[in-house]
Amino acid sequence: MEPAMLDPLDVQRDSITDRVFDEIRQAIVERRLQPGQRLSEARLATMLGVSKTPVRETLIRLQHVGLVEPASGSGLRVVQPSATIVQDAYEVRRGLESFAAGLAAERASGDVRRKISKAADEGLACTLASDEPGRRGADRILHTLIATGSGNAKLAADIEDYYVLTWALRQRDVPEMSESARCGEQHQRVAAAISDGDAPAAHEAMAEHLDTLRERVLAVLETSQPAAIFG
Repeated sequence: MEPAMLDPLDVQRDSITDRVFDEIRQAIVERRLQPGQRLSEARLATMLGVSKTPVRETLIRLQHVGLVEPASGSGLRVVQPSATIVQDAYEVRRGLESFAAGLAAERASGDVRRKISKAADEGLACTLASDEPGRRGADRILHTLIATGSGNAKLAADIEDYYVLTWALRQRDVPEMSESARCGEQHQRVAAAISDGDAPAAHEAMAEHLDTLRERVLAVLETSQPAAIFG
């Protein structure tokens, strides 16, 4: 199967490799690049109007993140819907981000703590107002601030990779799943613990939040695609 059509990029904006990464990742989310589809480095470069180098770098990063995998024989393909992949990704996120939340409670500056609380409040308000773009943006800000607030750059980089993976799989494989106020309230508990400097409470609240997310995604995935991932 030939890759779906992708539009040429304006390579003058931002980093070429970052733009290529964002475009191919979004094509996977939107299923313009189908689950299981083999990826041709040369073909993708031609469609995007760039050299093969940023495409090659993007595919390496996407394989590291977990959105593409080795195909039988040779080359790479887009990962297929899989309960195992979702389970594994959220379990790793749980370990990384609960640890980061505890560190942020100990290390984050007062300004970062205030921004985390603001993001939590805005996220819940957007959820209650059915403002999905606003909620998604607040969620991204909150998790990024907690990761950077840990003061551990390597940990923050690993969290970024697993955030990208779980976000992409959720948007692609369970797009019908709505956000719940419970998750927004859990964000507020995480933020409050970090604000109070309570590392054990921050760790526990983040672990509970990611357990809730994992369970909800798996439940919707099982309902929507049982044969593909559980059969």
